[in-house]
Amino acid sequence: MTPTDGGPSGKALGSRYELIEVIGAGAMGKVWRAWDRTDQTYRAAKALRSELTADHEILTRFIQERSILLGLRHPNIVDVYDLVVEGDNLAIVMELVEGPGLRGLMRENGTLPPVTALQVAAAVLDALAAAHAAGTLHRDVKPDNILLASGHESIADAVKLTDFGIARLAQESTVQATGLLGTPSYMPPELFERGITSAASDVYAVGIMLYEMLAGRTPFAGSGTAHTIGFRHLTALPPHLDIDPLVWSALETMLDKDPRKRLSAAATAAQLRDLLPT
Repeated sequence: MTPTDGGPSGKALGSRYELIEVIGAGAMGKVWRAWDRTDQTYRAAKALRSELTADHEILTRFIQERSILLGLRHPNIVDVYDLVVEGDNLAIVMELVEGPGLRGLMRENGTLPPVTALQVAAAVLDALAAAHAAGTLHRDVKPDNILLASGHESIADAVKLTDFGIARLAQESTVQATGLLGTPSYMPPELFERGITSAASDVYAVGIMLYEMLAGRTPFAGSGTAHTIGFRHLTALPPHLDIDPLVWSALETMLDKDPRKRLSAAATAAQLRDLLPT
């Protein structure tokens, strides 16, 4: 039943949407199930925290990049349909993905079978390759930003990477205070050392995520501050996993300290798929 058919009616978001219920929450804000009155369908609306949108200059820059967000179309990327601005509030209206998140799946299972882990990583890399070709970095790849749409026979087809652009907004508002952007466990050494990111940084984050899917923990996990974790990224080697040597070699390349030695997202995806028969 839809809101217009007498179902639940929520508060308005702009003139086009109704916020029906909160379906998720995180550091960036709340995610709502929203009703699109124009298209007569449900969407997901991520309402960002006011602290992230209080600076009008930052907000203006983000909105100016809306064409990039709206133009990112790939089967493994959550589609963005609209940006709604009301005063200092910003909501990103996206495709509603019904299904679990990768983080929840990992919590439930601990580790994933190697074939499943490789398929998920390759699908995420496909999404990143499309974004990189369009000149866009993600900057915060992690299991929390991977959704798994229901109704697909293949887990690779179910993978949906979300939250493009939000890390960029967070960078503008938080990097001066913390000196860092992203989630420390998934951040590349070059960000800790020189404060720079590139397409290779996204590949590194997928490598951390692949390691976690196989081992049940990130390679440099442990107590300490973000900078302590960063020191591990810079100086420590990932603990060896008892997996197929070719898979381990590919994983080591993804996690190389030198971003120039990592393969591109597209090349890494192809490499991981070549390893599936092993």
